[in-house]
Amino acid sequence: MWNTVTTLLKDKLPFVLYRLPNTEELVLIAQKDSTLHFALSFKDEGFIFAPFDFKKKKILLKPDTVLNFKVNLEPLANKVSSTKPNFDQETKERYKGLIANAISEIKNGKLNKVVLSRSITVNTKKSHSAIFQQLLSKYNQAFCYWFFHPEIGTWMGATPERLLGFTNNKLTTTALAGTIPVEDAKNPSWTNKEIEEQNMVTEFIEASLTPYCKELNISETKSYRAANLWHLKTNIAAEIDGEDKLPLIIEGLHPTPAVCGLPKSLAQTFIATNEGYDREYYTGYLGSLNLEKDKLDLFVNLRCMQLKGNKATVYVGGGITESSVPEKEWEETVNKSLTMLAVL
Repeated sequence: MWNTVTTLLKDKLPFVLYRLPNTEELVLIAQKDSTLHFALSFKDEGFIFAPFDFKKKKILLKPDTVLNFKVNLEPLANKVSSTKPNFDQETKERYKGLIANAISEIKNGKLNKVVLSRSITVNTKKSHSAIFQQLLSKYNQAFCYWFFHPEIGTWMGATPERLLGFTNNKLTTTALAGTIPVEDAKNPSWTNKEIEEQNMVTEFIEASLTPYCKELNISETKSYRAANLWHLKTNIAAEIDGEDKLPLIIEGLHPTPAVCGLPKSLAQTFIATNEGYDREYYTGYLGSLNLEKDKLDLFVNLRCMQLKGNKATVYVGGGITESSVPEKEWEETVNKSLTMLAVL
């Protein structure tokens, strides 16, 4: 398998290598040429790689080659290094100032929540193959992927969040929000801030799905561990009232309040105006389209990085509400960054 990937990289041919959560099988999708294709509908076949900005085009890898491999990797302890990277004070103060600005907007009644992110660029001596194998070994509960296109670049990630699963007119999705670090063997202790943030995401998804579904089942909210972090997680299942509703559902869900905010349009405007960089594919979505008839597996592109040679740009963010504290929000992004930094 790794020889196949090496050949694809040498020939600069687009591919994605991925593993679904809690499975032992890797899937390789590769194109026979370097053409940049775009997804025109959710009836397309292949692998979709969509940006955060819903107005921009979605990349589609054509499934000219589809191979399945069994993963036999030595499991690594699910413990992420507690060593925190050094950040200059200017970076920290800039991000905290951005958060304070958002809190002010929320208190003025213009926003309910906004997700603010930042990027961290570091050097690495590891090969891209070695980094990906580390992701696979450490994060078996996540959707792990390695995406390459000569015109887009190299992205990797281990995301804990499903955007949408679809088969036989049945849909599954997840509301995942609220973040606190894992502390030894302690059970998580949630504050009103995290509970409120989770409720916002769940209610948004419910409102987005209700017009297009025959029935909607919302699970109890539970604590969910993803590497060194705890989240609040709610599983949602529904039966779609006609397959033609699927594009409307996906367009309604993306970007969710877990990566953007509420109201969606105001949060998007605030992010575009204030965040200070282009997220590109971070907080977009990705996954397989119709490799099996009428089956979609889409995930939110969180806990990810962009690789350029020996440099890795890691992306992290957090949900800001009226009860947010800038110092704590900064610490949350530091903790989130460890998921990717630990494999570099």
